[in-house]
Amino acid sequence: MRLSSLLRFDLTVGLWRRGMWAKYLVWAAFLTLASLECSVRLRALELGPGTWGDYLLCLFGGMEPPRGLFQAPFLWLLLHLGILFFTLPYLRGDLGDLGQQLLLRAGNRTTWWLSKCLWNAAAVVLFYLIAWAAVFLWASLRGAAWTLAVSPALPGLLAAGLPQAAGSPWGMALELTLLPLLVTLSLSLVQMLLCLILRPALSYVVSIVVMIVSAYCPSPLLLGNYAMALRSGKVMENGVSLGAGLLLTAALMVLSAALGAALFRKTDILQKED
Repeated sequence: MRLSSLLRFDLTVGLWRRGMWAKYLVWAAFLTLASLECSVRLRALELGPGTWGDYLLCLFGGMEPPRGLFQAPFLWLLLHLGILFFTLPYLRGDLGDLGQQLLLRAGNRTTWWLSKCLWNAAAVVLFYLIAWAAVFLWASLRGAAWTLAVSPALPGLLAAGLPQAAGSPWGMALELTLLPLLVTLSLSLVQMLLCLILRPALSYVVSIVVMIVSAYCPSPLLLGNYAMALRSGKVMENGVSLGAGLLLTAALMVLSAALGAALFRKTDILQKED
């Protein structure tokens, strides 16, 4: 069976069935509430209606290096861990029903695994599209400017001690859109890889630990830092760079796909089904 046929099955079943519509509705409702919270914050900072970029920074900006144990970017964590939770169960669930029959018909475990990787990417992108649509809709209703540029004073107001731009908006469109998506996607692929050797719950715990440790340790070696626009080198001294984030996420995605294909060829399917 060709990759296109397997992928068609995964996209149909994995994106539009198995209760996914309920997940989309819950996700959209959560993003609407999160956008409302951002609107309240922007009003409190007396920045007027703001811009689309301002709302994205409130959601995906994360936080500056923490000054205390109980200071954490809770909204940022919920956004990323929410998507990782939604994509978690599909691989194991597919091994237990019709997907296993397709695997036998495909006769090629590598093709079957690559189809799952492509499904994973499509699912993450779809959740981000829903998030962006909810944010942009709410921001537009509040009169926000239709631009991804960030208001000059906002980064400094959100994170005390960070510099403020002098007169011109902050250009962080890729740090606010592309990098968070790639970080979530690469970690979702790593999580799916771990599901081949660990129970899904333990794989998810690994994802939680990675994101929490990243929140407290501003190191370029920790993946989560690249999903925080407030830790970009454009905002803080010695911050992470866009280029390094692109390289790291690309390497993780390629390694996850390659290692997963090699490992899955030796996986006991009946044992995983149990």
